[in-house]
Amino acid sequence: MSEEVGVNVVKGKSKGEAAEMLAEAMVGLTDTFEAMLEDIRSPAAEAPVRLGYDKFREDASVFLGELQNHGLQLADNIQSGASAAAKNDYESSEGFDAPWPGLSRDVNG
Repeated sequence: MSEEVGVNVVKGKSKGEAAEMLAEAMVGLTDTFEAMLEDIRSPAAEAPVRLGYDKFREDASVFLGELQNHGLQLADNIQSGASAAAKNDYESSEGFDAPWPGLSRDVNG
């Protein structure tokens, strides 16, 4: 575990961008999956076998759609968190004073 305090906004932003790239790579995954499944379903001669492909496609398509949505939400959440942390740091910095010049009297004098 890190000993740092606070949020590394730069890392948060870059991780959000990486998550966004992965999410964008998943766009169209459902369509590609369904096209591939149709290609392998067509040669199946027997009706019971074809019906199995249909059920599998139906179940997997729902899952792949949810996966795409979760990926996009993850990217958005990471980037929003980094942005909110940066905004909070900026707004909070107005109320802090620098540690120097320090006290106006001697401490151990």
